[in-house]
Amino acid sequence: MGVRPGRRPGRRWTYDRLRQPCAELATHTVTDTAGASLTACTVHTAEAEQQITRATVTPLPHG
Repeated sequence: MGVRPGRRPGRRWTYDRLRQPCAELATHTVTDTAGASLTACTVHTAEAEQQITRATVTPLPHG
């Protein structure tokens, strides 16, 4: 995925934070321009939108 480095001083990571396990309920699918996608909670979705250039975010249906 097209991950951009952190934009604020002190907010840089040496690993892919988007692929870390999360205990929160998945609420969205985030897809990059190459078609790679991941499911994420609300907080990780917001983080992905900031880091992935032209990300497409799709809410997951919850019944």
